[in-house]
Amino acid sequence: MNRISSSLTPLLKWGFPTVWFTMVASALVTVVRLDDLPKSALPITMLVTMGLFGFGICWLVLWSAVDEVHDGGEELLVRKGRIQDRIPLAHVAHVGGSRQNGPRVMLRLSRPSRLGTDILFWASDESWIGFGEMSIVRELRARAEDARKPAT
Repeated sequence: MNRISSSLTPLLKWGFPTVWFTMVASALVTVVRLDDLPKSALPITMLVTMGLFGFGICWLVLWSAVDEVHDGGEELLVRKGRIQDRIPLAHVAHVGGSRQNGPRVMLRLSRPSRLGTDILFWASDESWIGFGEMSIVRELRARAEDARKPAT
């Protein structure tokens, strides 16, 4: 099976949040431990807001993505954590993609899988920069359309 998701997914999903929350927590501890604590709660409020903002971004953009996607010809093998599922291409109703937050591919399924009806992953061989539709999106869309056609 050919892996079509990026091998950098674990770094994206866990590296950025680790660095972000470590920096916010370090700054918060530093502000709280200062002997001459500011009379204003603004620094603490800003740091807590930064932490919540970072959590929201991680929740929406990073943690919603699956860990691995492998192309098995007529089906995709998808894994997120310990949950693994085989998704027939005939069950893929829509394929979309965006380079806005990295080369992300979104699959909308006609039938829910163990991972839900939306499968999101970062493509492995796509550039982060560019215009136009990604090649993996075009290919998966065409193959899903062919798989949904009745056999003659």
